[in-house]
Amino acid sequence: MVHYAQSWEDPNLLWEVWQRSCPNHVHMVASGGDHALELLQKGLPSVHAYDTEANQLQHIHAKLDALHHAQRDQLFGYGSARRSKGLLHDGKLEGYLRIFSQRVLPWMILGRHREGLAQQTSPTDQVNYLHQHWTSWMWRTSIAFLFNPNKVDKNARHQGLVDTEGRQKLPPTYYASFERILGQTLLSANPYLDYLLYGTHAHSVLPYLEDPSFTPKGRLHLHQEALQPALQALKPDKRFIHASDILESYPEPQIPRFFHAVDQACTSGSSFVFWDHRYATPVPAFFQEGWTRLDIQTPDRVPFYHSFHAYQKQ
Repeated sequence: MVHYAQSWEDPNLLWEVWQRSCPNHVHMVASGGDHALELLQKGLPSVHAYDTEANQLQHIHAKLDALHHAQRDQLFGYGSARRSKGLLHDGKLEGYLRIFSQRVLPWMILGRHREGLAQQTSPTDQVNYLHQHWTSWMWRTSIAFLFNPNKVDKNARHQGLVDTEGRQKLPPTYYASFERILGQTLLSANPYLDYLLYGTHAHSVLPYLEDPSFTPKGRLHLHQEALQPALQALKPDKRFIHASDILESYPEPQIPRFFHAVDQACTSGSSFVFWDHRYATPVPAFFQEGWTRLDIQTPDRVPFYHSFHAYQKQ
């Protein structure tokens, strides 16, 4: 099973953090590969991506093979060839999101009002339009049902991240995050909200698929292993490490081991980022003493996460 056909970590955030010190060595959780591809398209020299599941890595290999194929858009399900199948749609999470966008919303929201939201010219207008033409008892009921955290955990998330022994879940913030981000970015500039509401990139673009000259050949290195042991095998150097939300799978006593692995693999100027989704990750005191928390200016365009964390080694 492919859990994530796309990457649901905003590469704009990753790009801002990477630019602080521009490390040559970049290590990240593979996910659907799109964040790595976009960062390479923006100018990163190379990326090492890690996943223990062969299906996720095979999915990224398929994207690499499809990038310059004559039927590229059809293979991805992108652009003028938008359709229900393709490399951008074949994940467990994407399938669940498309139930909402393609089965529930067309029945609940008039077509002209669905398109009207995307035609607004400012984020504030988007929120006002949503309240005027979308928000109703039926809308609120559907949101509460489909985005009930138990349903999301069961039907959309990797089960290894759902029930971690000894850790207490945070209350979900899905809808509040959705409205906040809708009021910060236009749908045309937010492929994550666009996909959530329309089941495809109907009004937005993925930059790496818009650049005909882009090729990641020889610059994207895929590894079938977990991120922590991979870091433990590295010699200290200036690195950028992106852990997504994988720390959600760690029982709390094991979390310091991951931070030690990051710290030991990194020298001054290195960066480390991760997201909290349903668990608050305690950052060990030794790490906070040697690393500085970064103030991030870029808004996160993905409405799933509780918080984003970025650190740089002193």
